[in-house]
Amino acid sequence: MTASGPNASRRSPVRTLMAAILTLAWLLCAVVEPASAQSRTVRVGVYENEPKVYTGEDGRPAGIFVDLLSAIAEEEGWDLEFVDGTWSEGLEALSAGRIDLMCDVAYTAERDALYDFHELPVVESWSYVYAAPGRRVDLITELDGMSVAVLAGSVQESVFKQMVAGFELDVTLVPADSLKDAFSMAAGGTADAALSNYLFGDRYYRVYGLEKTPVVFNPVPLHFAVAEGRNAELLDAIDRSLAGWVVQEGSVYYRTLERYMVVDAPAGVPPYVLSALLAAAVLLAAALAWILTLRWQVNVRTDGLLRAQAELKEHRAHLEDLVRERTSRIEEVNAELEAASSAKSDFLARMSHELRTPLNSVIGFSELLLMGASGELAPEQRRQTELINHAGKHLLRLINDVLDLAKVEQGTMETECAPFDAAAVVREVVETLAVQADERGLTLSAELPAEGVPVDSDERLVRQILMNLVGNAIKFTEEGSVNVTAVRDADSSVTLQVHDTGPGIPDDDQERLFTAFWQGEGVRAPGHSGTGLGLSISRRMAELIGGKLTVESVVGEGSTFSLQIPPADRP
Repeated sequence: MTASGPNASRRSPVRTLMAAILTLAWLLCAVVEPASAQSRTVRVGVYENEPKVYTGEDGRPAGIFVDLLSAIAEEEGWDLEFVDGTWSEGLEALSAGRIDLMCDVAYTAERDALYDFHELPVVESWSYVYAAPGRRVDLITELDGMSVAVLAGSVQESVFKQMVAGFELDVTLVPADSLKDAFSMAAGGTADAALSNYLFGDRYYRVYGLEKTPVVFNPVPLHFAVAEGRNAELLDAIDRSLAGWVVQEGSVYYRTLERYMVVDAPAGVPPYVLSALLAAAVLLAAALAWILTLRWQVNVRTDGLLRAQAELKEHRAHLEDLVRERTSRIEEVNAELEAASSAKSDFLARMSHELRTPLNSVIGFSELLLMGASGELAPEQRRQTELINHAGKHLLRLINDVLDLAKVEQGTMETECAPFDAAAVVREVVETLAVQADERGLTLSAELPAEGVPVDSDERLVRQILMNLVGNAIKFTEEGSVNVTAVRDADSSVTLQVHDTGPGIPDDDQERLFTAFWQGEGVRAPGHSGTGLGLSISRRMAELIGGKLTVESVVGEGSTFSLQIPPADRP
């Protein structure tokens, strides 16, 4: 930090060493460079930030930076041209090249990418919060909900934003074109407080009736600045002069600081030491307050988490009880359903047996009558007897289907696997149903390998499945043909296929075909009677022998039902 008086004992050893090094560099440059510097005009940006830079009562620029730069210009032979404006206008003019040098620029890493700075700072500064008349602010957290005036585009603005964000404070920043405007806002009630460096603030806060608070922040070195990559010779000359002045007691540097700086510290104590101690104490208090606040927030959130954990544990226990209760109820319902299903299947099986005996008698006696065992029947008698015989056989098929379904659902249908020729079974089924096909004017054929199709499965179930598939194909095919094929697949399984030229089955109905008691539109049409059980039973029988029953169909072209019988070594 720059010393505020001519007493050499006030300077730190590090500062003295730096000054000595810069002085040596200055002496070397003085030896190398020509004795007389070439005169040039230097355009300098100034704004209102007393006492560092401002407009004096005579209308001319004044302040620490202006006086020091004037002394340097006299040594270097420069003609200074001061360009007045706001702080933001000055920086914009510097970047655009309309001015060569800007006064009172705080060094930051972000600005270093836009501007160049000399090595030795002119002065070091820090900032205070100055409260409006009648307001008391002891901690930064007490600014929550207040409005604070700040120099637009300044370092104080960006640093203070970060501070209040770190403390999660709701502070409204009111931009001002100058520090005097910021103090006027706080004094006039437009803002609750104002930010300023201590050089201006300590000089004028009493004039505006403001209260200096212990909230201090942002110690920064202040420099002259030029645009990035331009006017490096100006910065070199400034460094040479400052390096020579800071090691000379009573130099223009110390006389300038004594003329402008306000010293509130007791005699014999450097003001920057007191300010540094005060800043450290305030920062320590702020840090302590922040730590206490964080600790309080942690405790609050910890309590909340513990309560939530307890509630979650209670809900989990309740949920486990509820799951156990529902599981027990589901098990009871399943048991009831199984018992009901078993009772239903048992009832169907018993009733089917009871019904088949009288039905066989009805069918047998009707066939005897048709054969003329009791004499020749009149035409009307024959017609009615044929109706009785047909209805009896239809009812018998229905009872047989129900009985088979009951056996499958009860799990009492047993399978007996043994080697047999699937081709022979196909021929037998075709021969059995050939009469029905002839009656409907259909061609019923089989395409089988000459060497036969040996399989190892339940011959009875395979025959019944084929009977159902071929019988359905004949029943629902109005014209054309029904063809049965048998092929051996690459995995040694055997596939029996029944192709027909019937109306085909829509895609939406293909899977529902295998649902018990379901009948499509074609089945429900006149002349197509059925129970809706044949395909359902056939699929379940196919599953009992470890096979699969599938369908492929195109509306208007026909259908293909495929029974896949697994090889002997697969269940």
